[in-house]
Amino acid sequence: MRSGRRLWIKAVDGVQYAVVLTALVVAVCTPVGLLATGSLVGLKWLLFLVGLLLIGVGTVKLRPPPAGRENPRFGVGNSRADDGLGGLVGRLPPVAWFDPAPSDHLSDGGRFLLAGTLSWAVSFGLEAVLGVGVPTVG
Repeated sequence: MRSGRRLWIKAVDGVQYAVVLTALVVAVCTPVGLLATGSLVGLKWLLFLVGLLLIGVGTVKLRPPPAGRENPRFGVGNSRADDGLGGLVGRLPPVAWFDPAPSDHLSDGGRFLLAGTLSWAVSFGLEAVLGVGVPTVG
């Protein structure tokens, strides 16, 4: 039962981190995209590109360390859960209700992968639901 609870906490932590990071990305990219293009097309493209960057960083952070190497040349470690954005997300409910141990948090790589995927979903939603950037016939 303990491992099921840990898995649930990791899932909630990862989804909450992805939602907060994507909201921050949207808040920053909206004025930049509007100033650059004068429409929401710039926001859609920026969300796509930032999502691609987040997925790339998440993939690099999820790579296992090289075998037999104590000090890798290019080490991208995980941040502490109580620092920066991770600390802010950890103090927000529902993650704060669980009072997770540091080992119960999703890794930074997993968090970035989820945030990049959510950023892509928002970009796709702008296109599919709102019709942003879709050519019209007529």
